[in-house]
Amino acid sequence: MITQKSIQTIKTNMDIVDIVSNYIELKKSGANFKACCPFHGEKTASLVISPAKQIFHCFGCQIGGDTIEFVREYEKLSYPEALEKIGDMINVSLEYEAGGQNHQEYKRVMELVSEFYARSLNDEHRNYLYGRGLTEESIREWKIGYAPRNPNTQKFLEQNMLPLPIAQELGIMATSENRTYARFSERIMFPIQSHTGHTIGFAGRTLKEESKVAKYLNSPDTKLFDKSSILFGFDKAKEAIYATKQAILHEGQLDVILTHQNGIKSTIATQGTALTEKHLPILKKTGAKIIIAYDGDNAGKTAALKAAVLLSIHEFDGGVVLFSEGTDPAEMMSKNQVDQYKNQIENATPIINFVLISIRNKYNLVTSTNPYDKVNALKECLDYLRELNPIVASDYKPYVAELLGINEQELNFQKSKQVIQNNVMQKSTSEDALLLTMYHMPNWIQWCTSVCDIKAWFNQELYQSIVSHKVTQNMMSSLLLRDDIMQLSKEQFTALVKQKQKKFLLDLKKSTNDFSEIVSINNKLKEVS
Repeated sequence: MITQKSIQTIKTNMDIVDIVSNYIELKKSGANFKACCPFHGEKTASLVISPAKQIFHCFGCQIGGDTIEFVREYEKLSYPEALEKIGDMINVSLEYEAGGQNHQEYKRVMELVSEFYARSLNDEHRNYLYGRGLTEESIREWKIGYAPRNPNTQKFLEQNMLPLPIAQELGIMATSENRTYARFSERIMFPIQSHTGHTIGFAGRTLKEESKVAKYLNSPDTKLFDKSSILFGFDKAKEAIYATKQAILHEGQLDVILTHQNGIKSTIATQGTALTEKHLPILKKTGAKIIIAYDGDNAGKTAALKAAVLLSIHEFDGGVVLFSEGTDPAEMMSKNQVDQYKNQIENATPIINFVLISIRNKYNLVTSTNPYDKVNALKECLDYLRELNPIVASDYKPYVAELLGINEQELNFQKSKQVIQNNVMQKSTSEDALLLTMYHMPNWIQWCTSVCDIKAWFNQELYQSIVSHKVTQNMMSSLLLRDDIMQLSKEQFTALVKQKQKKFLLDLKKSTNDFSEIVSINNKLKEVS
């Protein structure tokens, strides 16, 4: 981990105008700068950068924060990676906590080993790759290589004075019965890049088709590589994904490489594991629709169903494509079936529809005469829909009825009576002033919470962050950059808090016919009068 001292040095020496101007064109606007926001398409500048406060905020898409947040968002980096990027830009060397200094050494070793594998690729190996449809350009771009027999790898490490313990930690070498050996031997090697383009692991494919060894072998989880969170090809696909707002999820490395080679740049793949919750944050950040495009065999269908359920529960939009058994995207690309591939992607079955159809097919309702099959299918469909956003689930009510051949009135989506609140209400300027004042005057917070109900606030998330003293400057950026709101005096603050609570209580009183509740509300109104 980067030391706090280094982080503070970065924050002290970085200037938001200097850093941001490396990415977008800025125009002076009074004491601030303005620009067209790079995070959403627009023609009128709505991004404001404050040199005095060292923050930015877009009044169009509401993204805001400090310099580090801008670099994170623009480059799609983690917090430490953004710090390293800024450190390079302003020529500040970072220090790492005890044990953390190995991070740079880990990356150096992985890059050198990747280059060693690339140099070990001979004509025989290239002919195999050509036969699978890869071009020499793709081989170079994806740094595809070959892991020679065990002694060669160990000899390379020794000649280049690369520490054997680190090579073991990174999964390049392994130990068994007091014997150290190369984990990858006689395999075509596909380097696995982090989402920022650093080599963090490998996937190796054997060329021995009749061999008893596993066809594919991936790096184990290490301090650099977590197969449950990494998406193969994301470093090369992210620009297209952000541009098209679509990510196509495949099963294998060759599927991704060959689709990219054929101009379809938004494809990615999981790493020898099913889609997991760890993959979701990076996908959610793109705002893209996710197309699950897997093989149509039983394993592919099962994996696609699990992925579809996971994505839909977490409110992702997208679809599912199952390629006919015996074919896959890599084969379609090598057979020049690009148009057929694109047609299938364009006509993907919507994710939720796919899950519901899979449930129906599980009970074979097309031919089944057992009424309990329909009962069980309905129960499973409803259990699934209850996991979704209630508004989305409600829209699927007619579809489920039609799919299962039942009366729509038989459906009950809600476990209990629910009230779907409208969260799109606009905050008033007076509330913004109150929030800004509490941010600057934290000693007034306790009185405010004793007087005003949390439900009286439109922006409850920011309000709770402020009252719990967990608010950050990034959270406040939209308010700090506004010229139309000012910090309130104690008298103004007191009056507005009471006014907010009164309005909340009066609205609550209008919405109830319960006499005891009305009495309780009247008593509360007296307290704030």
